[in-house]
Amino acid sequence: MKQKLIIILVLLINFTYKAQQNLVPNGSFELYDTCPNSQAQLRYCIHWFDPTGTSSDYFNRCAVLTQVAIPQNFAGDINPFDGNSYCGFLAYYPSKANCREYIAVSLGANLNNNQSYTFTAYFALAKNSMFSVNNLGVVVLDDTLGLRSYFENNINIQPDAFCNITLSDTSWNKITLTFSPKLTGKYLVIGNFFNDLSTTKDNSNSLGSINGAYYFIDEVSLTTTNDNNSMINGNLIVPEVITPNGDGHNDFLEIKNIAPYTRIEIYNRWGNQVFISNDYQNDWNGGRLPSGTYYVIVNCQNNYSNKSFLQILK
Repeated sequence: MKQKLIIILVLLINFTYKAQQNLVPNGSFELYDTCPNSQAQLRYCIHWFDPTGTSSDYFNRCAVLTQVAIPQNFAGDINPFDGNSYCGFLAYYPSKANCREYIAVSLGANLNNNQSYTFTAYFALAKNSMFSVNNLGVVVLDDTLGLRSYFENNINIQPDAFCNITLSDTSWNKITLTFSPKLTGKYLVIGNFFNDLSTTKDNSNSLGSINGAYYFIDEVSLTTTNDNNSMINGNLIVPEVITPNGDGHNDFLEIKNIAPYTRIEIYNRWGNQVFISNDYQNDWNGGRLPSGTYYVIVNCQNNYSNKSFLQILK
């Protein structure tokens, strides 16, 4: 009996760690409104966008026999770190001075520049890249208009955090960065914000078909350093876990301080809507859905929108 209790405690500790609130909506890129069929279609991935309107890419298993298929595509041959999709961007392109691609996401609410945040993501150098580089990083912006376009010859934004190690591994590598944002913005932008002179280049694959450094990215996460298992914005508290086992505890998705006529939408990991209500009454327990991770969008009458992940354990 004692051994069983120890095992349960270990599982609870591990689950609490994994269930830490991710401030990035659709951080695994699983939700999409249209299956991509070519390059430069990041816009098809829900909540993500190309901040310079250039050619960042979205890859998905649904894109069979196209340039953005998985695992084999125009940039390389790799399965997602998890799930069915990932994104990609060009971090260096010697044919044009300081040429860059970025990917960006709206966090839904401004970050606090007095708060410390931890960014984690899995990166892999595309096998077809001729180069690998350092300086992959992130910046928080109040808008993305200050970003130079794909064809500009200088970059004028300093990142909030970056990795100064040249990433040349073509398998998935976890990068963790801790920072306090300079701005109280709501847009998280990922890429290489250093100019060519400040970027270390390694031409380790001279036979590659991509004249540059192209990176895949998956499982993006941003958490506060003192985060807990709920997303708190104002008075609204959305739990991350429900256990609908009929024991009277945590059986329903109970959103604290919810206002009348609050709209709630719930999606599975493939982007299919599994529940919707325009006047949620804290009465949803997952129904016949299997255990797993789901995506919850809560829209209040004051136009506040909360986006978070929900784990159902049965």
